[in-house]
Amino acid sequence: LKDALRLTMEMMSSALCKTNGYILDFPAVSPEEIEEVSEFFEQVKDLSGKGEVPWGEVLQDTVELPPLAPEPEPPKPPVEETEGGEGGEGGEGGEAGAAV
Repeated sequence: LKDALRLTMEMMSSALCKTNGYILDFPAVSPEEIEEVSEFFEQVKDLSGKGEVPWGEVLQDTVELPPLAPEPEPPKPPVEETEGGEGGEGGEGGEAGAAV
């Protein structure tokens, strides 16, 4: 975990991340990892321009998308022809009757 946190910190401290921002989704932490994760968060706070994340602003969706167009009808399956050019019902029954 320590190496993963170190690599994450390197990425987060890059100029591109500082400009664009980031949101981390953290997995469950075991009791043995609490100290490492706490140190990581202290380093993150030092990088951050704000002490708290304004979640209302982060999660706000202001983009208006056009309504979806109706989906086209799926293609019809091809009609299977039986021997003798007969289609649909009776094709198999006729063959069985001819064999008797």
